[in-house]
Amino acid sequence: MLHIGATITLELKHGKEEDVPVDIYRSKIVERDDSALYIDYPVNKNTNRVGFFMEGTQFKVTYIAQDQSVYEFETEIRGRKKLTIPVLVLPLPVKDEVLRVQRRKYVRVETAVDISIHSKDQQFLPFTGTTADISGGGAAIIPPINHGLKDNQIVETWLVLPIMSGDTEYIKTDAKVIRVWKEKERDTDKISVEFKAMEERDRQSIIRYCFQQQLLLRQRGVL
Repeated sequence: MLHIGATITLELKHGKEEDVPVDIYRSKIVERDDSALYIDYPVNKNTNRVGFFMEGTQFKVTYIAQDQSVYEFETEIRGRKKLTIPVLVLPLPVKDEVLRVQRRKYVRVETAVDISIHSKDQQFLPFTGTTADISGGGAAIIPPINHGLKDNQIVETWLVLPIMSGDTEYIKTDAKVIRVWKEKERDTDKISVEFKAMEERDRQSIIRYCFQQQLLLRQRGVL
């Protein structure tokens, strides 16, 4: 499941106190063999600075597998090596050490992502809104007042997805309107949509984004 090129997230905790913040790093598997994983130097998610660690430094590694579930395992740095680039060496975890922590098909997180909605048959004018939550399977959208959407419509959506590197991904996909209802707290509509015929690479980008948001919430002590 840990294939070459896979993106992994490493969590480094300073001490054992519960209120100590967690440093979150991203890295990629450059090479592997029967006993070790070789990863590029981890980059801090918040500062975008490369982390330098001593042998024996312990991490919790999390990653999204091809079955779209989240897995984690404990590890430590065993050394450094020069391949085509400098890498860190981690012991290859045995099967029993890898824990599946996500059993739902898609993780849903509350987050505000810009989204635009277009009609496929000119039944309404295009409009922009934000998500209330999002997952690899769909989203809840907060639209403008006169949006014109109805249940079971098929629409075209454009998501503006900020990713961990600081770049932005633009994801285009069709979606089915599952439900339109009014939120009492805001006295505004909310729309649930299910993504349809989405490219798998785009779905993986959304899943990865949701996973990163969960890590940030955990870092802030919300989860």
